[in-house]
Formats: sequence, structure tokens, C-alpha cells
Amino acid sequence: TVRWLIVAAAVLVAEAAALWPQPLSLSCGGDSVTLDAAAFSIKTTSKSALLARAIQRYTDLLFPFENAATGGDAYAVMVTTSSDSEELQYGVDESYNITAGATSATIAANTVFGAIYGLETFSQLITWYDNEMTYTLELLPLNITDAPRFAWRGLLLDSSRHFLDVATVKTMIDAMSYNKMNVLHWHLVDAQSFPVESTSYPDLVKGAYSKRATYSASDLSAVVSYAKDRAVRVVPEFDMPGHAYSWGIGYPDVTVSCPSYEANINNIPLDPSKTTTYSVVGGLLQDMAKVFPDKFMHIGGDEVVYGCWNENAGVKSWMNKNGYSVYDAEQYFCTQVQGVLAKAGKTPVSWQELFSNGISQPSDTIIQVWEDKPTLASVITAGMRGLLSYGWYLDKQIPDPPSQHYEFEDTWKDFYANDPTENLDADPDTYHLVIGGEAAMWGEQVDFSNIQSRVWPRTSAVAERLWSPASVSDATMATPRLVQFRCTSMAQRGINAGPIAPDFCPTP
Repeated sequence: TVRWLIVAAAVLVAEAAALWPQPLSLSCGGDSVTLDAAAFSIKTTSKSALLARAIQRYTDLLFPFENAATGGDAYAVMVTTSSDSEELQYGVDESYNITAGATSATIAANTVFGAIYGLETFSQLITWYDNEMTYTLELLPLNITDAPRFAWRGLLLDSSRHFLDVATVKTMIDAMSYNKMNVLHWHLVDAQSFPVESTSYPDLVKGAYSKRATYSASDLSAVVSYAKDRAVRVVPEFDMPGHAYSWGIGYPDVTVSCPSYEANINNIPLDPSKTTTYSVVGGLLQDMAKVFPDKFMHIGGDEVVYGCWNENAGVKSWMNKNGYSVYDAEQYFCTQVQGVLAKAGKTPVSWQELFSNGISQPSDTIIQVWEDKPTLASVITAGMRGLLSYGWYLDKQIPDPPSQHYEFEDTWKDFYANDPTENLDADPDTYHLVIGGEAAMWGEQVDFSNIQSRVWPRTSAVAERLWSPASVSDATMATPRLVQFRCTSMAQRGINAGPIAPDFCPTP
């Protein structure tokens, strides 16, 4: 009898762990109830309209199969929050608690955004049995206490290499919310295209692929609002001073001519020597500060081709006149941009090159590391906050650190094994300065037709790594949970997330 109880308890824990990302703590029993969708309700004491919309959204998501058998039980869920504030910024409380019994459940959170995460977790507790055509809530009584390990859990989408229409971006935000990812890092412009409309400098959008491949201010605002409803912040990136070829299509004076480098448009930077450059950059950023309410704005700073500056007679003369090296020129440029952001009340995020080149940046700048982990250690040792993207580049056939798989989707295991602070050569007392990380879907070979299956469910591995405790790290144990989550919380909800193992995923 004792042995049976031990085995039964182990099975229950394994089944209860079929949540993604796995929660901080969970206890459960062995009872279950069959649910009647028509007699299921979610109510709240909160006055938040945002939370009301989330409750309606999840009410619609919970029972996707309309041919369920009759005769289930009524069930009521009550959602409570300590605050009705709808202010979404970095560091907002995302914790929640779920208590579920035979006839009712309570989701309690300090904020409406924590409540939204609680709704997502509760949705994963309901199992559809395809043969019986029933919805069942299992593992009762149940208690879940949950909060994220890292506050910044992001996905970079690149709308420059291939334009992503608003509907596609919204679908990606849906998937992010199911994975409890909370930052859309929107890499809006690059050398290949400039799809963003600017009121101050309207000719910038001439750098777009097409008039149809552009975002108006209302488009951008619509995405921000849609994301906020799903507890996702939108942090835009305007990469500079490198990768700037598309800026020069509308305003030729702001980019540098350097014939020996121009065969590759990625080599073309902004011209740091001209006041026109700073007028255009300043006008754009001021326009975008009004559209994007998040306190952070990404200014790029990666892969500047200094040889182009050195080859251009005007830039070279300006540098000589001021006694500047190329790094001094970059510092001058960044100082001007930092001033614009400060005036707009924005905190900069930049790629690691600015830090590695010794460029002075405000102490609250967030440094995003993509090339190596030792740089992340250097960032936090210097007392600055860091984000990890190294090892989470979704476009790479062999992610870092190198690990080759027979099947491409199995790269999720590499992403899963990549812990931001594991083997980090820095004082553990500085680990708190690693505030999270981002998976990066660079857009050279993805567009609306394939981006969902390229990103999901591999990015789910990053989502769990950034949310769940560090001890949740066994890819073999995670596999059946990811198989189930991919089906029930993404594919059944219309996300074209590819399978990672043989299974049958019934869809409505």
C-alpha cells in the first residue's frame, strides 16, 4: 500500500507538471471533475477593463471543441487583484496564486497582469479527452504559487528584412502571452528597409519595400494596445549608427558614401559629422516616444563598419579636425542620441558592441549580449544591467554553444540548456543585474508564411528558462510537457507551432 501511494504521488506530480512554463510551486490531489462548458464561469471583483477583456478572451479559449459530450459539472472561477492599475512597465508584479477545488477555483494576484498569467495557467489545467469528447479538470484539490525568475522575457521580431503585417505581429504576441513572455523587442528598421512612418521626417518611409509594407502611427499604437492587453510590453529598436542604408533612401545626406564597402548595404552607417543626421534621428525618436509608452527604447549600436567612416572624405576630415578616432566619433554620436532619449524620458537599451568599445552610456542602460557569455559577466561586473541573447538566435542552424542535431526542431534543447547565470564568471552577488533575456528571430529567411513554425515551440524553451526556477532544467522530462503545451495551448488556439515529437494534436 505504501509503495502504491508513492507511485501514485509520483504520477500525480508528473501530470501536474504538464504546465508550461512550470510554476514556482505546486501541490495537488487525485480528484477530477468533468466540466460543462455552458455552466462554466469566470468572474472578478476587479474594476479593470483590461482584466475584463482577458477574462472574456480566456472564456472563449478554454473550450474550443463545440461537440463536447453533455452532462458535465458546473464550475466557477473567481479572479481577485490587490490593484486595478493597468500601468505596464518593467518590474510590474507578475505573481499569482491558484487554489482549485471540486466546484470552484480562485485566482489571486497583486496586479491585473499577474491575474492574466494565472488565467493562462488555469487554462492549461483543463484537459480535452478526444475519444470521450469531454473536458476534465484534474489533480484536485490543487494549489499553485507562481512568479517569474526573470523580469525581462523577450522575443525579438525583425520587420526590416521581411515586412511583418500587423496581423502577423499580433499572432506572435498571442503566442508570447501563452508562453508568459512579456517583451516584444521590435526591430523595426535596418539596412534593408525602413517601414516606419515619421511625422517629423516623412521621407524616411521611402526606404520601405513598398507603400503597402509600412507601419503608420496608428498601426504601431494598435500593436502596443494589443500587446498590453496580453501583458506584453513593446520595446522598439531603431538600429544606429550602423545598418543605416535604408535611412538614406529618403534622406541621402544622413548616410555615408564609401564605394569600396557599398556592395553590402549592411556596411552603410549614418554620418556622425552632419547636423542633419541628428535632426533626423532626433525627430524620429521624438515621434516614436509618443507612440511607444514603454520606458525603454533600443538604439542598436551593433556592427558599425568603421572603415566606411574612414573612407569618406567628409567624415574623415571631421574626425581629424576634432582629433577623433572612430570610437570617439561613435561616442559623439551616442551622446547626442542619449540626450534625445533622456529628454523623451526613455532609458536606452543597446547591443554589446557599445559596451565593448568603451562607449560611455548612462548607468541605467541595459546591455544586450549576443556574441558571448563572458561579455555578460563583464557587463554585470561593471554594475550595469544585462540581457542574454547569446545562445538564443532562432535563425542559426547550429545555435551557440555549437550542438548539431539531426532534426532542426531539436535545437530547442540547446535553448533550454542555456541558463543566463550558469557558469557565469562573475561575482554571484551581481547576478541580479542579469534581468532576463531574449530569443531573436532575425528576418532574412522568415516572413508571414513561416515565422510561426520557425519561432514556436522552440522559443517556448527560452520562455521556461526565463520564467521557471533554475532547477527546472531536464530536457528529457520537459519533452512530454512541451509536446502537450505545443498542441493544447498553441496549435489548438491557431498558432502554427510545429511538433517536436510524434503525436496526434486534435484541433477544432
